[in-house]
Amino acid sequence: MSHKENLLCELNTEKGTWKIVVRITDIWRLNKHNGRQSIEMVLMDHMGTKIGATLWQELFPEFEPKLRCGGAYVIQNVKVVDTHSDYKVSAIKYLVYFVKTTSVKEVDRPEIPPNVHAITSFADIISGVAKPDTLVDVVGVIAEVIERKTVNPTYIVTVKLRDNSHAGIIMIVWEEYALQLDDAIEKNHFVQKPLVVMLTLAKIKEPKGHLRVPFYIGGLDDEGDVSQSQSTQYCQNKFLHNAQIVSFCEIKTLLRQNYSPAFGVLTAEFLNSLKTSGIPNHKLRIKVGTPIILLWNLDQADGLCNETRLIVTRLGSSVVEAEIITGPNIGHRTYIPRMNLSPSDSPWPFKLIRRQFPFMISFAMTINKSQGQSLTHVGLYLSTPVFSHGQLYVALSRVQSKKGLHILIHDNQGTPKNTTINVVYKEVFANL
Repeated sequence: MSHKENLLCELNTEKGTWKIVVRITDIWRLNKHNGRQSIEMVLMDHMGTKIGATLWQELFPEFEPKLRCGGAYVIQNVKVVDTHSDYKVSAIKYLVYFVKTTSVKEVDRPEIPPNVHAITSFADIISGVAKPDTLVDVVGVIAEVIERKTVNPTYIVTVKLRDNSHAGIIMIVWEEYALQLDDAIEKNHFVQKPLVVMLTLAKIKEPKGHLRVPFYIGGLDDEGDVSQSQSTQYCQNKFLHNAQIVSFCEIKTLLRQNYSPAFGVLTAEFLNSLKTSGIPNHKLRIKVGTPIILLWNLDQADGLCNETRLIVTRLGSSVVEAEIITGPNIGHRTYIPRMNLSPSDSPWPFKLIRRQFPFMISFAMTINKSQGQSLTHVGLYLSTPVFSHGQLYVALSRVQSKKGLHILIHDNQGTPKNTTINVVYKEVFANL
């Protein structure tokens, strides 16, 4: 049976079977502290969302010959786990594991770009806005070579980078990266033009501002064209397609907008199609009498909190009048304005700002969102059984009387049933 293709932003640890269509943008070998080897990868879907992936050494013979940097794949039956690494490749808090039952098929998916880089400003790194546990992409020009040294027997180069706002940051590289950078600096010395460096998957180290990273470097040749250097890492051609070297005059626009030039090809239709928790959809179809639920805290004193439910009573182009139907302010009428909204934890490698009303249509709600409410009538739809301790109890106890409770249960084929599964963790009662 063909499973639905999942976006990377949809992955979680609660489901056992996932099907993803991704491109491998980076791949390298890693020796763990326990002596165990792994192949680490960065996977990206057609929306530019990235997630880390791990292939353990016992599965090398099965999967290593099938995987290459830049290839697009349909991957099924991967395991999604919480990441315990010091660094994540994106804001997604999960990691993908290849397992014995995983299947991999290389496909032609031109809609997935070779790579997408979300540029982080130096100011965000220095101020701490950029999270130290998430790897970042940065662009800057070499302002000064601070130090070159050899430490038994590692060769280390320390340089200062600056961006268009003249903010400075220290970069430390070593071994082949230090040699590569030294070579580019020497060649660029005769050109007398800014040497632009693009660093990807950069680690933010303490003290703030220090980066230790693999990097892409490039400058301008005698004809003013972009030149770039190659890496000798595990993925031999990774820089050939992934590097996006720009001249310094172009960095100003790049950093001001805080996204990669690749995002210039994104259409309004594509951006309008994006959906995630915390912000409403681009298009809301509502009328007087439509039940809605707030997604943001607007005014706690007036009862306008996240998950407050209301009924639309009047419509305007910029304001909606609605009556509160839950909480202590039941019956109060209020006005909800259209406003700029952005998810607090974006699943995409850019910041999406959507101007919309901060609510969604709510003819139904999840069991978790219903907690704390006391209702006269409840219709409980269980197309699948509950999956956590106490969840069924919460659902059934929302109604004030048995007469007001109606339950619909069916199996995967739509056949009605009169039983369901309750989940109870007996350990909870062990110390009672």
